[in-house]
Amino acid sequence: MRVYLAGGLKTDWQDDFVNEFSMVFDPRTLSGSLKEIAEQGEKWLKECYAVLAYAEDSNPRPIGLAYELGYAKALGKPTVLLVDVIDPRTHWLQYMVDLCTTDRNKAVEFIRTTIGMYSPVDPMIN
Repeated sequence: MRVYLAGGLKTDWQDDFVNEFSMVFDPRTLSGSLKEIAEQGEKWLKECYAVLAYAEDSNPRPIGLAYELGYAKALGKPTVLLVDVIDPRTHWLQYMVDLCTTDRNKAVEFIRTTIGMYSPVDPMIN
């Protein structure tokens, strides 16, 4: 299961999901110029099966997150937005995704179920 982890880079929230899926695309691992990072992020969004996004409270304006979700939706990828609370800063994002939830387990289960319906075998996993 190739899952793109979209969201803030100020905390290590991604660590909670690395072991949940067989493969994750974690933008924290990217380096290079902003252009190179953006290009690699778009490549990963094309290659992933689903996007799990987290709207961190420390992210005052989740513009990058909105871009990643919008790009993924344009590609037809299942998208999940995990939030601590739905607040004025993030409430509009819930309309861009297939599932918006405050429940981490529900987010993981939705991705597993959705990916299972479309791609039961991941050719990148031996």
